[in-house]
Amino acid sequence: MIAVPPGGSLIGPLSRSLGSTPRALRHYEAMGLVVPQRIGVYRIYSREDHNKLRMIVEARRAGLGIEQIRDILDLDDPSDRGASQIAKAVGYMRERVRELEAQRDLAIRALAELERRQEQPRTPQMGPSVRQGGDGNVGIPLATVKVTPIVDQAGR
Repeated sequence: MIAVPPGGSLIGPLSRSLGSTPRALRHYEAMGLVVPQRIGVYRIYSREDHNKLRMIVEARRAGLGIEQIRDILDLDDPSDRGASQIAKAVGYMRERVRELEAQRDLAIRALAELERRQEQPRTPQMGPSVRQGGDGNVGIPLATVKVTPIVDQAGR
């Protein structure tokens, strides 16, 4: 086993503390969102890496995409103590909430329509314009069938 520097974490314990998986943390590393220190085959995550990963995991759970997260991380400026990152994140989260509210409205309308249909009596619609085959299956409505005469090349 490796001696982890004070304040550092290995991928397993760190991923568990974040409620994530080692695979997800490796993915974020592959995407260039975080660059842990390497000692041999071990990844050592600093306190700064831990904080960055916490933000990434929370943003992903909230539905933000990798590019949105990258935009937020790219605004890292110690002189403003994270204010620009927070402002960008707030903007993205407001946009995400609007998207979810619109999706919720669509789901509510779809549910209402389904419930309306569920309450309607179920009767077979067998009128004179519908042909039923010998197997019980309903065929094409006869009113919609158009018969076109076959004409040979000579126009007969």
